[in-house]
Formats: sequence, structure tokens, C-alpha cells
Amino acid sequence: MSKKKEKLSDQLRAAIDGSDLSQNEIARRSGVDIAVVNKFVRGRRAGISTAAWDALGEVLGLELTAKKKRKGN
Repeated sequence: MSKKKEKLSDQLRAAIDGSDLSQNEIARRSGVDIAVVNKFVRGRRAGISTAAWDALGEVLGLELTAKKKRKGN
């Protein structure tokens, strides 16, 4: 049985939820509107801009890294 991969959007939501910062503070520091952050976390916003992804990742100290694929995957 293969392990289900967690989507990047789910990882970003978890990082926002798990942060010591409030959504308001994350929005303020990133320059992303609080309504966008709140809707994204609640799953009510289908997409956010790449600039917002970058800004949120910067505030939360996130870095995207590729995992090596194994042969046969």
C-alpha cells in the first residue's frame, strides 16, 4: 500500500495553523491580506498567488525541497 502524499497547500495550512504567530500577524508580516490567509486556511479559497505563497513561506521559514524519486515510482 502506498502512502498518500500530502499536498503543498495542506502543508502550508498546517504551517500556518502550527505557527506561534496569529493569522493576523502572519498576514501583517507577509503583506498578504488577512481575508486571503483566513479563507485559504479554511479551505474556502481555491488558489492564492505565487507572490502570496512566497511571502507566507518566507514569514513561516518554509523551504521547498524535492525528494528523490525511487526507481519504479
